[in-house]
Amino acid sequence: MTEPITDDMVIDRISIASDHGAELTVLEYVEAVADSGLQGDRHFGNAARHVTIQSRQELGLASERLGRPIDPDLTRRNITVTAGLLPRTRGQRIVVGEAVLEVFADAAPCALMEELNGEGARTALKKLAGIHCKVITSGRIRTGDALLLTT
Repeated sequence: MTEPITDDMVIDRISIASDHGAELTVLEYVEAVADSGLQGDRHFGNAARHVTIQSRQELGLASERLGRPIDPDLTRRNITVTAGLLPRTRGQRIVVGEAVLEVFADAAPCALMEELNGEGARTALKKLAGIHCKVITSGRIRTGDALLLTT
């Protein structure tokens, strides 16, 4: 059985980068591959970081802490959702489109966040920079898909 994380949490942006530091490519959909990640992404095959997800609502909270807007593109996450607080309990499963993801860890903001978003961004993004997930079941993920928790 599944239930929405929040009624208004849907994907509004999907992006991948072919290599570290490469320009992000925005997609309407992406193929998630079990035990590997998102096809074409730089982290494909990385056991701890198949997919990264961030929430515009959480980025808004981080922006308030920082005192200026944080551009969602400059966090370099794969999936951006419209609203809501992301689940952070390791092992929680999320149905996204045709795929099933499992929360692996909180996405700690790295030094790159400071470099791309300016001084103070790394601190402002603490516990608000998104989550890392593993792909458990392969499937297509599309812009507009809701995120559902499995129960």
